[in-house]
Amino acid sequence: FKVHDSRDISLQQSLDINSGFNMLAYLTSFFLYVCVNICFDVSNLSMNKNSTYSGPTRNHEDTNGFLRHENLDICSYCYNSWTLSSIGNAANYTRFFFFSRATEPNYTEILSGNISSLIESGFDMNKETKVLVHGWLDNGLIHFAAEAKDAYLMENDVNIVSVDWSPVAGLFYPLARIAVDPVGRYLAQFLDWLVSQGLPVSSIHTSGHSLGAHIAGTAGEHVTCGPLSRISGLDPAGPGFDSQPVGRLDPSDALFVDVIHTSGLWLGYYGVCGHVDFYPNRGIPNQPGCPIDFGTCSHIRSYKLFVESIASKGFVSQACDSWGDYRRGVCENTTSAVMGEHVNSSIRGKFYLHTAGHSPYALGNISHQSK
Repeated sequence: FKVHDSRDISLQQSLDINSGFNMLAYLTSFFLYVCVNICFDVSNLSMNKNSTYSGPTRNHEDTNGFLRHENLDICSYCYNSWTLSSIGNAANYTRFFFFSRATEPNYTEILSGNISSLIESGFDMNKETKVLVHGWLDNGLIHFAAEAKDAYLMENDVNIVSVDWSPVAGLFYPLARIAVDPVGRYLAQFLDWLVSQGLPVSSIHTSGHSLGAHIAGTAGEHVTCGPLSRISGLDPAGPGFDSQPVGRLDPSDALFVDVIHTSGLWLGYYGVCGHVDFYPNRGIPNQPGCPIDFGTCSHIRSYKLFVESIASKGFVSQACDSWGDYRRGVCENTTSAVMGEHVNSSIRGKFYLHTAGHSPYALGNISHQSK
């Protein structure tokens, strides 16, 4: 049993691949990876110009809010080219870090199936449990996990479990995408074990960013202790999931699935994948305040909005069929809903809203035509 200080930079760096050089290299490889797969798709179609495309398709909104139909097969080739043997057993690279008000700024590691580590961590079965799952090129001690952990503990005395799968999350994207299933299944086993030790399954709320959203969904699909009460998907990753629905977050993964889309049609999945799907600023790059980049700023914005929502109910959205209708004021008299942590779990459908380009992002209930 070992207690760690979350402020210990050496520990964070041992898990992180956050240096400027590595980040640039990985973003560049990801950009090339997407481009190669687009070319692969186009070349397949062009080999027989008279053939009828029978692969996966999707509808999306154009700049005017109208639905357009397009063929899509990005990332399928690379995804199918690797196997689980490429990344190994999830138990070897997945860790569960525990945080609480009583232990801050320290954290402990809970070993799945190890009762001693659970007892010594101070985990309280009577408290709500927030499970955080990071995405690609991230880890369980920084960025989304750290910001969400701090916001939650500032507001409420809850259990925080940060799922760290950084040894594989730091690999070439197709390999990280393959890890979604084994990491999700391993998380499901961990949650089943916690429930067997006395944690009510109804008290578990799992939030995941990017690939972490699909890991949370996979865990929800495979738990045997009963359905998870809630999963929050924060800009679920798009590449490798647009044409591969297996393993993609969907409403069947929990009693309530809420999703925030901020880089759809690029790094994020744009389609509906929850009971309620929120589309701030149309849900695509570039989000307000974001530069023209690879879409990373917009992708990250999803968890920035969610973290702010933990202490705010100012993200007021409106039910609407499309961004175009929302901007034209067609939906002013439809159902409104607060996006984020305090969403009403009875809400269903697609919701749109404006946000600011900097923190605080919440604008409250503003006129839809004012932006």
